[in-house]
Amino acid sequence: MSINIDIDPILCNLFGSVNISLYGVMIAIGVLVFYRLSCLKIKKLFSYITEQDLESLFCRVFLGALLGGRIFWALNEADFGINNFFYVWQGGLSILGAILGGLTSLFYTIYKKRWDFKIVSILATYAPLAQMFGRMGCFFAGCCHGKFCDNSLAVTYLNNNSLALCNVPIYPTQLYSAAFYLGLFVFLRYFVFNKNYKLVFSFYLLAMALERFLIDFLRGDRQIIKIKYFDYSLSSHQYVSLLIILVVLLILGYQFRKKISLGGDRKL
Repeated sequence: MSINIDIDPILCNLFGSVNISLYGVMIAIGVLVFYRLSCLKIKKLFSYITEQDLESLFCRVFLGALLGGRIFWALNEADFGINNFFYVWQGGLSILGAILGGLTSLFYTIYKKRWDFKIVSILATYAPLAQMFGRMGCFFAGCCHGKFCDNSLAVTYLNNNSLALCNVPIYPTQLYSAAFYLGLFVFLRYFVFNKNYKLVFSFYLLAMALERFLIDFLRGDRQIIKIKYFDYSLSSHQYVSLLIILVVLLILGYQFRKKISLGGDRKL
């Protein structure tokens, strides 16, 4: 038995094919919550950063995330058309691509302005909230849906405007991801940041990559990529996630080894 979802993801039509959707509304809420909470924390810790500086920073990060998310999504769409790239209001963003694009813009801006890299930890703390709202938007739109599910954990979309297959019980992977990111925010904000803010960004990347790697096994829309001499069938997102996990673990291992070495030198 599954839970029926008969929600029209389109709230209203503006003109032509341009609509206001629940997906867009949830994305907007996530961005605003992320922006507001991050700004309050940054201004509290760094008085030299003005409101105008923050607006410029977030515009660059948002554009980088939008571009990265859209490109990564397009690369995984078999029936993608170049004209569809600009129809953002119709949905279609890769969370993983958005993170990579946003981080590229973020690091470039902070390096250029010579700001404290603690800002990265602040943004990484509140980023899961934006992702939680984003996944809720995916749930309403029906995108990023799960594969066929024949147990009580399933949901069945009934509305024809949904991007998910109608009248087929599937895993609500978007809700799993939303719950995960809410838990990640609580963990980073209240159990990590105040104790060792330098670990926040690493924990965030590890958790984000691990979540995407695992949830993809339940996703019904992933594009499988097979590598020669490699027996496992994984998606492009899973390969990227594994790469992120490997890089972060190597960096953490190097820093830990360096810390141990410096500790030994002090004793000598």
